Amino acid sequence: MQDYIKGDIDLEEAHARFEATGRSGDNYEKVKKFQRLISEKDFCDELKKEAVGNSKDILFSLRKINTAVTQLMKEIDKKK
Repeated sequence: MQDYIKGDIDLEEAHARFEATGRSGDNYEKVKKFQRLISEKDFCDELKKEAVGNSKDILFSLRKINTAVTQLMKEIDKKK
């Protein structure tokens, strides 16, 4: 944005740079929202309480999330 504001690049180049960041879609926001949720102490505390009688299902789901995220990270890292 600063390059556009200073007049160093035109609007088309500024837009292309923004698109290249991957932040133009809502997927980045979804990932950030998930990160905030899973990092919140209150959420984690509540999940632990709920897991007392339901740990098998919660652990199954968390393992599935872990596997999917790990695989996605490997695929994204390959594209660097």
